[in-house]
Amino acid sequence: MEVTALLVRYCRAKYPNLKYVFSHALVDPARRSDPGAQFDWERFIDLIASSENDPRSDRQALALAERVARHPKIEGLQPGEDCCM
Repeated sequence: MEVTALLVRYCRAKYPNLKYVFSHALVDPARRSDPGAQFDWERFIDLIASSENDPRSDRQALALAERVARHPKIEGLQPGEDCCM
């Protein structure tokens, strides 16, 4: 959950017009149920907001996003291609 919150903070820093974060289940309930009814949205939102104005969090999120982008199963993927880690 902490890593996902870092990624959301990174996306918000990079795309200032980003307004909403929602689940796959909301977008495609017929096929997806994640993250599930037990997902603690309140905690997740608190994690996103907790370091919103902390410049270190932007650097952490950027470093994490760059590491993920360099992962061998992700690097070189074209938009729309699937990836499984």
